[in-house]
Amino acid sequence: MQPVTWLQPGVYAVYWKSCCRSVGSNFSNNPNGLFAAVSYNPDIPSSSPQFYDIPVFNFVEGEPITYNINMEDPDGHKQDYTLEIPYGLSADVYDQMIETGFQLTSNGTITWADPLVGKWLVNVRLREQIDGYYTGAYIEREFIIDVVSSGDNSAPAFHHLHSKAVRAGETLTFEVEASDSEGQNVIMTAYGSPFDKGAVFNQTVYGSMATGSFTWSPTENETGTYQVQFAATDDHSTPLSSQVNISITVAECTEYSVGYDIVARPCEGSDNGQVRLSANGGIAPLSYSLDGGSTFQALPEFGSLGPGSYSAIVMDAINCVSAPIDIFLEEIPLPQLSLVLPSDICENAVALELTGGSPTGGMYSGAGVENGYFYPEQAGLGVHTLFYSYTDTNGCSNTISRTITVNEAPVADTGSDAVVYPGKGVNSCTTLTGGSTGGVAPFTYTWSTGESSQTIEVCPIDTTTYTLVVSDINGCHSSDDIVVYTDGGSPGNGNGNGNSNGNGNGNGKGKGNGKGQGTNAKSMVAHGFEDETTIAGVMIYPNPMTEASPLTVAFKEADEVTVDIIALSGRIIKQLYQGPTRANQVFSFDVDNKHGDIYVCRITTTNEVYSFKVIVR
Repeated sequence: MQPVTWLQPGVYAVYWKSCCRSVGSNFSNNPNGLFAAVSYNPDIPSSSPQFYDIPVFNFVEGEPITYNINMEDPDGHKQDYTLEIPYGLSADVYDQMIETGFQLTSNGTITWADPLVGKWLVNVRLREQIDGYYTGAYIEREFIIDVVSSGDNSAPAFHHLHSKAVRAGETLTFEVEASDSEGQNVIMTAYGSPFDKGAVFNQTVYGSMATGSFTWSPTENETGTYQVQFAATDDHSTPLSSQVNISITVAECTEYSVGYDIVARPCEGSDNGQVRLSANGGIAPLSYSLDGGSTFQALPEFGSLGPGSYSAIVMDAINCVSAPIDIFLEEIPLPQLSLVLPSDICENAVALELTGGSPTGGMYSGAGVENGYFYPEQAGLGVHTLFYSYTDTNGCSNTISRTITVNEAPVADTGSDAVVYPGKGVNSCTTLTGGSTGGVAPFTYTWSTGESSQTIEVCPIDTTTYTLVVSDINGCHSSDDIVVYTDGGSPGNGNGNGNSNGNGNGNGKGKGNGKGQGTNAKSMVAHGFEDETTIAGVMIYPNPMTEASPLTVAFKEADEVTVDIIALSGRIIKQLYQGPTRANQVFSFDVDNKHGDIYVCRITTTNEVYSFKVIVR
């Protein structure tokens, strides 16, 4: 090294001249003739920026280059890099390089997308700014980018090396690792001003997996940010190198405080609280503690916190800690819920829409529950627990439960169909006896004739369908139909051969196994026939009815139906139901009866429309 001094402010050139500068930027195989210049004004209160050693490194042809220039300013002022024309060369010296993607950013990063073989001369100027203005201090430095033919070699690679920080007066020690994928020996070197201040870097492990150790104990007078460049070079016949720059911050502890945000308060009985810490100082990276400094983590967010007190502390990169701050997390009460359900329901009832949960907007669950409805037949007989869950705007959830009992429904039974012979004395009538299985006694019996005894006598003059509804003590009910056929002939022995199409000769019908339809049989099932309460598989009762009576409609077969109440003028007063029915299903409707009303109950099935005249007495 040759020291150079000057007595007056100005621009000074320090260079080595050679015959080869005339060849332009590509120095080929002759790196002689590098140039440097320094401009420094001692009247400006700033130190000059500094370039540290920039060795000649080999890069591979065609492989993109990203290279950080090693520099620092002792005062930490902003530095701008610009690309300058090398001393004594023409303005087009970089044209070939720029055409292949060469550029220098203002922060000192050189990139070259498609480097060309050769030794390429580059001149960089580094200018200093204070408060946004250039001070006039600058340095220029030439260096060579050596690009070699790729062959079968590749440069070594560094492993996970990051910037460091150390407290003034303490010792910083860390390891640097690099490896070569071709298994070649790796030589590691380091450059930067810390080595003028006592820093030491020694390679401790050699071979294709190399390790070096950096140690520095900066004094209290050496606070600031320093740049250190590490290089790893293989021992190939055409050696290749890789570089990495890191900053080392030397500082003394300064006071700083901790702030926090309560992201979420914990819900009652839960550990779902969240807190985010912050600091107004310290040297990054920071570490955060919520237990008074017993443990630290890299992220400022803390979760899974229950209610209670916490002590927050932040520690910076040079182990300086903040004063602790107390944080109290108060729990949020759970939402108060209510759930109203009927105590019981019949197994053959229609699906129960669940609307008794409060506040509204929650979810129902349990056996037999689907999409907000309870299906008793799906749940099955017995006691079932249904749940209502609700989450409020704070994210706190609560659940309430109630029980509902599914009761067995009685199965109505009217026995076998019968035959009567109008005008034939005792054979003109028959006795119908209702029964049931299942359900809970006592039972009530309601016939479509309006009678309420278990046994009734009927004497139809035409073939008629009678419907029986059986209800148990729990209010569960079902229905069954019986057809009483009429025959104009004399009673037979039950062994007649009448056919089922209504064309029998009427002389062989009895109550035995020859039941059928005689020649004089006629159906009472007629569309628009308003005076009957039973038509085919549909029955309504009571009719006539009182002001306090509900209108009951029983369906023998499963179907899709609509039940409407229609004024005699044809105007629809009210739609009582629209939807599916099951076989033997019974509905009860409140139709707001008034004394003297006469209206039509219209029942629309998949294939038919039936109408019944209903009288209120």
